Amino acid sequence: MRYRTATRVALNGLFVSGIVGAGLFACNDVIKDTPVEMGQGPIGSGGNDGGGAVSGCKTACCPTEEKCYVSGKDGPGSECLATRDNTNETKIQIRQTWVYPTTPAGLKTDVIYSALNGSTAWPACQTPTGLAGYIRVMETDMENDISRVGWARYVAPEQADDAIQNGLCMMKAATGWIDSTRAIPATEIYQADYPPGLPQPLAMPFAIRPTQARRVMEDFQLERDGTGGPISELNRGELTEAGQAKRRELLAKTLEDQNKADGIDGFYYMDPDAGTVHGFATVAFQVIYNLGQFGKSYIVVPIHEPETYQKYTDAKQRNCVGVYRAGQVLGQNPATAGEECTAANTNGGNPNDPKLASWSGVDTSKLGVGDAWTKGYFLTVELEQIWVELLKNTLCYQYPGAGANLSEWATTENKSCRATGKWNPMDAVNGMPPGDWCSETNGPATRDCHDAYLTVAYHAFAGAKIKEGTCDP
Repeated sequence: MRYRTATRVALNGLFVSGIVGAGLFACNDVIKDTPVEMGQGPIGSGGNDGGGAVSGCKTACCPTEEKCYVSGKDGPGSECLATRDNTNETKIQIRQTWVYPTTPAGLKTDVIYSALNGSTAWPACQTPTGLAGYIRVMETDMENDISRVGWARYVAPEQADDAIQNGLCMMKAATGWIDSTRAIPATEIYQADYPPGLPQPLAMPFAIRPTQARRVMEDFQLERDGTGGPISELNRGELTEAGQAKRRELLAKTLEDQNKADGIDGFYYMDPDAGTVHGFATVAFQVIYNLGQFGKSYIVVPIHEPETYQKYTDAKQRNCVGVYRAGQVLGQNPATAGEECTAANTNGGNPNDPKLASWSGVDTSKLGVGDAWTKGYFLTVELEQIWVELLKNTLCYQYPGAGANLSEWATTENKSCRATGKWNPMDAVNGMPPGDWCSETNGPATRDCHDAYLTVAYHAFAGAKIKEGTCDP
């Protein structure tokens, strides 16, 4: 890994937030000035085996309250408990209902899976233990070809009905989030050899604001030499020469005058007939309200170069990415109502088995994890600045997983990567625990570049109202 020797300059204004489906501008791309027509493609193109639309809430655990649907159990979006119908709207608005992290190893645990899905749910509509402190929200403006993506402000139990009726609010904090006891000064963090447009490793405060992304008319490929195809969460190989060129072109486009003036920090491609969205951004910020339990006490976790993909269950309606299936175990008969339904809707379904989640994709060949995904990486030096009181450790200690050997860095009394004298954030090669990813290349770690951890997660979404503007955390 190579470092710049120049003094680190002020970084305010360079960092972007939110996580977004984004696409790549080629030099001859033209953004349409007229409204984009709603998709007229085949219904149910989201990957379900039958090929037809998934419609209606079908399990014995479906809510009975009218507020949980747009127009009843058989109305638009009822298959995922959507509370907004996007069919004829010029703005598509959805919220995350389920998340399944598969890597790094420290995220793929029963405790983390259960806690995140408890916070992704809100305390209404058959999710009685929902904590509503980790809800990703997305709005796509089909008239202006702009996507707005962020994280919803914490929803207390007494606010759940209002959030359903009037909308969730995207957060923005101009001063960002900071933990003064864990922050590392910017002058003490290494400088990487990044392509233009990719922000350097961050020092607190970490920003909070929605990402604004511009639509492009041609899909892009961050081509890799691994298996699974160019647009696949399974492809985790090195970027090919062509893929690296596309990456650099995308990052550089965020620095163009018009994009900077419009606050554009990501791009996305949408195929309205297929109901798919593919994206890429520079950096995003996840907001977690201490796993939802302590109101306004929250943490912010940067994720770098997130590539995203989603496929609507119904390409025309665009109300669901995945379906609600609590009480239905991998296609078996629905469970009886009552206590079993309450248990099924606790913390995302079964906290020990993501395949039994209350919400999931409809690609049964992959056990419900194929319809939406995010792939990016976390930087070790940023994870070390984040202390999670519930876990009693920094994320630098947590994310490598229980099998990682961190004895040179942490102690049993102090589960932090700077617990011993070996920690040196100016030296990304020898001064911090080695990860499995390299931020300079956005590829697998090497002997000289291993400052990050790859992350891959799957998601489900449902139509939900989102308020205009932003609000404080």
